[in-house]
Amino acid sequence: MQNARIINMEKFISYSQLDDLILFDIFNGINNGFYIDVGANNPWAGSVTKVLYDRGFHGINIEPLLDEYRLLQLDRPRDITLCLAAGDKEGELTFYQMGPLSTLNDAVLEQAVRDGKTCSITKVPITTLAKICKEYIPPQQEIHFCKIDVEGYEKEVLLGMNWDYRPHVFIIESTEPRTNTPTYYKWEGILLENGYKYVLSNGVNRFYVDINMKNNLKFLDISELLNKYDVRYSSKIRYVKNIVKNPKIIPQLLFYVIKHRADIMHKY
Repeated sequence: MQNARIINMEKFISYSQLDDLILFDIFNGINNGFYIDVGANNPWAGSVTKVLYDRGFHGINIEPLLDEYRLLQLDRPRDITLCLAAGDKEGELTFYQMGPLSTLNDAVLEQAVRDGKTCSITKVPITTLAKICKEYIPPQQEIHFCKIDVEGYEKEVLLGMNWDYRPHVFIIESTEPRTNTPTYYKWEGILLENGYKYVLSNGVNRFYVDINMKNNLKFLDISELLNKYDVRYSSKIRYVKNIVKNPKIIPQLLFYVIKHRADIMHKY
């Protein structure tokens, strides 16, 4: 009976420790959705948008790391990909490049250096989500979700939002990088004051729903989802298969792997 139940379950490959499964289940049946991914990183490993993009979604990727930006441009032709940071102001800021821990936050930098991370420093353009939405999102465009993963800069990103643009769901990193120490108390009030409600957590991320949509969207916790889907986690082999489907990406990927091999070995 157990095997028969598994056979009848929908198969799902997760690229992001089941955050993508939560989003997939919320928006299952929608094939032309729209997202905003702040701190998109690369198109595969840890990506909450990979599965949904493959099923017809598209959106805006915001990624100040140049190499990751180039991979996103090549792998996500339907998306708008911007090589800049999002915050509460426009201009230029100092950006501390440390692979997955890259940040605009001085405290995150200081802790990473204490932990032995090396850092390169550069300047990056920064703008607000309000300006990005006004420039790239048509007035009637439905925004299904916005993910924010910016290593300690979440509050500034939310302060730069125009709340006339209303993603149905926010998924936001809510702990200090690579710890379980919560940080959501620093910025959660911005969401609550603007008509969002906390619904669930999954590891380091917290999910919030627009109160106007809470009765239209169903959120299942991980235990319920694992009883509904036959879940597998993405592997290095699966990344290679995705790349082979798009041969144009191979030269840039080889450059990326060589340049970032230390971070890749740590991550995988």
